[in-house]
Amino acid sequence: MTYRVEPADLKTVKRHLRLFQHQVSRLIGRLPLVAVVELGSEGGRLHVHLGAPRFLSIELMSRCWPHGFVWVGDAKRIKGRMAVGQLASYLAKYLSKGGDGLADDDPKGRAAGAHRYSVTEGFQPELVTVRAATAAKALAGAMELMGEPDLVIAWDLRPDAPAFGYWVCWPAEAWHPPPP
Repeated sequence: MTYRVEPADLKTVKRHLRLFQHQVSRLIGRLPLVAVVELGSEGGRLHVHLGAPRFLSIELMSRCWPHGFVWVGDAKRIKGRMAVGQLASYLAKYLSKGGDGLADDDPKGRAAGAHRYSVTEGFQPELVTVRAATAAKALAGAMELMGEPDLVIAWDLRPDAPAFGYWVCWPAEAWHPPPP
């Protein structure tokens, strides 16, 4: 989601995001939405990357975001709807960027130590710590807590090495179980 007119600062964008989330909730119900604000490389304009657990039409998005322009998907990289793993990978790219232009204590950016993302109220992630001697044992411990994952991808920085770590995707019910 972009702006027609450059917003003054990150605080303004966050206020607009809260209003956007309220509008989406009013129209289709509460959803866990993840938003990452980025400073664009061309022109340095603030804009928002958004993730949702279901498809949101461009009509709905435009109705809820009156500040500028909306794109659903990334026309250069994403064709049609994407799986949850693809969405996580797409958003992780923006979460992990060091040079996003919103440095700590930047007048337009984040306060020192502030999150790089926002989540719909009530859906904030909970820190779960699993300590183990190896990555495989940590994965086993996490599976004891969370259940069987949908997807596990082993990774290492060295070719032909045993797994150094895992990227794991659990079903949504594991994170947000239905109310009793």
